Formats: sequence, C-alpha cells, structure tokens
Amino acid sequence: MAKKKIVSIIGTGVIGAGWTARFIASGYHVQAFDPSPRSLKKLKTDVKKALISLSKIGLHKNASIKNLSCHNNLQDALKDTSFVQENAPEKEKLKTSLLKEIDQLLDKKILIASSSSGLLPTIIQSKCKFPNRVLIGHPFNPVYLLPLVEIVKGKKTSQQSALKLKKIYEDIGMKPLMVRKEIEGYISDRLQEALWRESLHLIKDGIASTEEIDDAIVYLQDALKDTSFVQENAPEKEKLKTSLLKEIDQLLDKKILIASSSSGLLPTIIQSKCKFPNRVLIGHPFNPVYLLPLVEIVKGKKTSQQSALKLKKIYEDIGMKPLMVRKEIEGYISDRLQEALWRESLHLIKDGIASTEEIDDAIVYGPGLRWAFMGVCLTFHLAGGEEGMKHMLEQFGPALKLPWTKLKAPKLNKKLKDRMIAGTKKQAGKLSIDDLEKQRDLFLIEIMKTLNNNHKNNFPNWGKKFNSFK
Repeated sequence: MAKKKIVSIIGTGVIGAGWTARFIASGYHVQAFDPSPRSLKKLKTDVKKALISLSKIGLHKNASIKNLSCHNNLQDALKDTSFVQENAPEKEKLKTSLLKEIDQLLDKKILIASSSSGLLPTIIQSKCKFPNRVLIGHPFNPVYLLPLVEIVKGKKTSQQSALKLKKIYEDIGMKPLMVRKEIEGYISDRLQEALWRESLHLIKDGIASTEEIDDAIVYLQDALKDTSFVQENAPEKEKLKTSLLKEIDQLLDKKILIASSSSGLLPTIIQSKCKFPNRVLIGHPFNPVYLLPLVEIVKGKKTSQQSALKLKKIYEDIGMKPLMVRKEIEGYISDRLQEALWRESLHLIKDGIASTEEIDDAIVYGPGLRWAFMGVCLTFHLAGGEEGMKHMLEQFGPALKLPWTKLKAPKLNKKLKDRMIAGTKKQAGKLSIDDLEKQRDLFLIEIMKTLNNNHKNNFPNWGKKFNSFK
C-alpha cells in the first residue's frame, strides 16, 4: 500500500482554500490550520464547491473530501507533514513571525513555501533557523484552476529547495515560474499592478468607467471589411495622417464618415486640416481586426456627437464591440493599459528578473486566463471576497505605495474608491460573489480546455497521469 502524501495548509482564506482543493484533487491528504473556527468551517464548503468544478476536468483516483482534516492548533496541523504552504494575510511582521514558529516545529528537511504575493522572501525568512528551505510559492486565484505559480528564492534559500518545490508543484499540475531575482511583487503581479494603476488613472481622469476598462481587456478585438464609409489605416505618423485625412475630406461628400485607425494620436490634431472635421474621428481596432471585436471611438474637439453615434452603429453592424472613449487622450484606453504592461515587462527584462518567455508565461498561465472574460476591475472585485471591491481596496490599497511596478499610482482617495466600488457593483449586477465565482470557473475550464487541445493534451494544469478533459 502506497504511503499517503500529507501536506499542511496554514491559513484557509481564499488562497488557502484554493491550495487545499488542488492538493486534494491531486490525491494528497491535507492538514489545514487556521486560528478562526469560522474560516475552518467555511473551508470544507469552499473545497466541496471547488471539487465540483474540478470533477468536470478529472480528479485523482484517491481524491476525497475525507482527506481533509482541520486544526486550530498549529503543531497538530504540522504532524507527519511532507510540505507546508503558508497563506497568512499579506503582512510582513505576521508572516515573518509565523514562518519562524513553523520553522521551529518542523524537521529541517521539510520545505516551507509562502503564498505571499509580493513580500521579499529574504525578509520573511530572516527569523528562521533553517532559512535555506523557506521560499515563495505565489499562486493565482482560483488556485485550484489556474496553473501559474511563481517560485522566488530569498538570499538564504538553497537552489535545491527551489527545484524540490518546483517538483511538488508540477506533481499537482501547476506551471512553476522560477523568478530569477528577488524583487517586490515578483513578475506577474508587477505586470498586473502596472495595468491596475493605469486603470485607476483612466477612471480617475474620467476617460473610462470600470466596465469600459474591462471591455478594453476582455474584447481587445477588431472589425470586418466592406464597410460603407472610409476607414483610414496609414502609418502612425501625425503629419502623414493629417495630410491624408485632409485629402480624403476634400474628395468626399460631407455626410460620409471618416474614421482613422490610429492607435494613439489625438483626433483634434489629425482632423485639424479638414474642411468638415465634424465627421472625422478615431476608430481604433485591434489585430487581427477580422476576429477581435473591440474598437475604440474617440472624438476630436470638432467631432459631432452625431458622427460618433453613427460610427458606433456602423461597427455594431459588423459585429464589433465599440468602446466610446469619454475624453480625448493619447493612447486612448486599451493601448495605455497594454503600454503599462509593456513598459513594466521591459524593466523586468532589463533588470534580469525574467526572460521574455517567463514574462509571457506570467500572463498566459495566470491573470491572462481571467482577463479573457472578466477584465482587471471585476477580477479585483472578486478578489475582495464577500465585500467585493470595497474590501479589496481596504486590504490591498496600501500596496499601491509599494515598489511593485515602475508606474506611479494615483492617490486612492474617497472619490476614486467610490468610483471603483460603484463601477464594479454595476458590472456585477444581480450576481453575487458566489455566482461570479461559479461563472469564472466555468469560463476558465472552457478556455483551458481549448488551450489543452492546442497544446496536444499537454497544458500544464492537468498531468497525463490521472486527468482527462471531458
């Protein structure tokens, strides 16, 4: 009879519950600890819900809720364990103290991984007697579905420990990303943070609502051909476009719309030489235009509202998702969000934190899967638990002051908080957090099913050993 594999999950909030479900689904026995009886009670409910989603994918033959034991005593939860995954709140002093206590109670050969989403492992391992076995294992919510996990060593973590942790995560169907250098926020959250801060700026400045921000992420899509108006697609050079639009304007009946595919120029400038600038505006699509539905409509100072609404109708007729940009701004909405990610990526590569492939993996296997249907604002609304965006801003708002991206965040004042909370509440509509979680899981499974087929049944979330898509 094979020896049962035991792991300890310390802290049973959203992330701890996700880890518990993933390990149980992979045939492990989980000993969970949390000082809150309410959290431990909720854990079993959360794991049962997760296993329902996972059953549509495939479970280990030994997967069972009976393999979960809950403890309010830390030492009991660590008995006979082979691995510890810590998930306490993101507070440096708390994690440092807790890891010290765990370190004292464990055999020195047992790995301790923290789910921290941005703290430096060198600091939180500093009070441990055996820091060589303490490191970061940062997952993404929902942990039981998303395969990405970032592994970050502290100054005293051994390479052997990092490789051992990589093997543990691969054994439960994850995609480990080995972060090359210790840095606050690691890789994926730095990319997300850049996107998040640019989103806050766009909302604060009245450029877009939370829903429009998410549409810019969710759809990122373009148009079809054979329209009945003029769509200009010249190179992104201000003088060239201004001159070309002037010439088109002279040759056309004044009632025919002219839309420019510019990805960032101000329409007020490029319409300035036209005789009829009221019908000239931006219709910015995304490549491949024939598949992606998103198109941003931006008016110049002399563009009429009638022209903007007429252009919106034209795009809707060819199956597009028009996004009406509220104020004229360079780069509009979606490209500003992409640019934030792009610039943070360049910094991470320049500083030797990650390779280009690791940067892409940090999006493809983690937050990118969520962005495909939920965008950045609604994703963070869900991260706030039952209180949604309100709790998310209270808990993670201080992180905006941390060096998790090169992009400076706007001040998170009451006005901006109210916009974020009201916007995401409107997006969620009548759907509760529980409803959104169920919807998210269904979408994620379908997306990953498609990716798995494309990867020839080798998508990292499920190993061939025991899982199969149904």
